[in-house]
Amino acid sequence: MPSTLAGLVLFVALLVPGYAYQRRRARTVPEREHTAFTETLSVVFVSVVVDWVVLAAFAFLAHFLPRATLDPARLLDDPNRYAAGHFLAVVLWSAAFLAVAALLGHALASRPPQRFGGRLTEAQQSAWWLAFHEHPDATVHVGCILHDGSYVAGILHSYSRASAEHGDRDLTLRGEITYRTARGRVAAALPNVNLVVLSARDIAVLTVTYVRPQPAVTE
Repeated sequence: MPSTLAGLVLFVALLVPGYAYQRRRARTVPEREHTAFTETLSVVFVSVVVDWVVLAAFAFLAHFLPRATLDPARLLDDPNRYAAGHFLAVVLWSAAFLAVAALLGHALASRPPQRFGGRLTEAQQSAWWLAFHEHPDATVHVGCILHDGSYVAGILHSYSRASAEHGDRDLTLRGEITYRTARGRVAAALPNVNLVVLSARDIAVLTVTYVRPQPAVTE
């Protein structure tokens, strides 16, 4: 571990790509429980790979455009003296390095999970995840028959990404919310209601309808 403030700042900065990767990845894959060691190892591994890629790009620029970049030899030989004499350039290039590394880590996690044989290769997917991601380009309409026999429907707004199938999960529906009582025959839109939260433990049957956007009509 770094023993100085500058070393600590550098250490944290070098781990930013892995942190950006993890944060973005959490929004594209099912939530799974990992040990602290696994999470740390993932952040460190991604950070090391991304940092080396960005460093290689910087070395390429420094070789072919020496006047437009920092001098790596002088910076490594006497970093304190070089930074003092080229403070603004060091700050700007450091910020650029950090920004590019963070964006690259974010971009690596932005790729959707790969499919193999019609199924996502990510392990430990919940039924909700599979149902709601079957057609990523479509609007997902969800209908829920509750244990008391009532019915609620609307457009999927959000849902718990936990891979474990348990009753503590929630999903939210938006748009025009339709509701039918247990003894009713016709579902009707609820006035002045645009969002509803449902608990998994209250849902007996969940239906999913995929509505694809209509292609633009050209004359």
